[in-house]
Amino acid sequence: MELKELIEKRWQASAAGYGESIRKELSDERGKWEAYIQKHVIFEEGMKILDIGCGPGFFTILMSGKGHETMGIDASSKMIEEAKKNAKQESVNAVFKVMDCHHTEFTDNTFDLIISRNVVWTLLEPEIAYREWYRILKPGGKMLIFDAAYNREFHDPKLMEEKKRRKKELGIDSEVSEYFCQDQKLGLELDQRSVLGAVDRPEWDEKVLKKIGFLVATDRNAWKEVGRKMPDRWVNLAPLFLLECRK
Repeated sequence: MELKELIEKRWQASAAGYGESIRKELSDERGKWEAYIQKHVIFEEGMKILDIGCGPGFFTILMSGKGHETMGIDASSKMIEEAKKNAKQESVNAVFKVMDCHHTEFTDNTFDLIISRNVVWTLLEPEIAYREWYRILKPGGKMLIFDAAYNREFHDPKLMEEKKRRKKELGIDSEVSEYFCQDQKLGLELDQRSVLGAVDRPEWDEKVLKKIGFLVATDRNAWKEVGRKMPDRWVNLAPLFLLECRK
């Protein structure tokens, strides 16, 4: 099966479980995310905000609650269904559309703010996606990319050994994919074939984003404020970072 089809299958199958996780996060962790984002964005009335790879709608819902014109897009129709369900539950007005984030339907210079979390690592062509996001961001606009060096262990034997050791300590099956996948065989195959698993991140992102034309500032310690703390979970061998990008 082609990699694109595998990726689509993974997130379609994971939508319900991920949706439940996001509902819990909206209940338990909304405040710390809002506080952290406000350190990096000066919000003005009537901003147009795009949540790329919105999944079940976490950022779309947070931003909509502030009265902005907010849209979430995702390639998975089932993720969009979960997002709409969550938005209704939270009583916020947001628009959600099924859309390929590599090639969006928006005109140039549309959005004041683009925000994304744990999306870039899943993409088939991340550099093409970054160029597209630059195109649709307004001059002077900002883009916040939260991500991590997921799947690096498949290209770093020492990191893989450390991951297995931590899994063993926690009694977790070493063959389980942690990244929201109901089909474990599919998940593991995608982890191994990850496009960005073989590169150093966020260094790769910084280089590509600057080449495209962004001004980039990186917070490698974002996980300390809005991510799960190390070393309480083996997944934090890939701690969350923030790429703050201005056009």
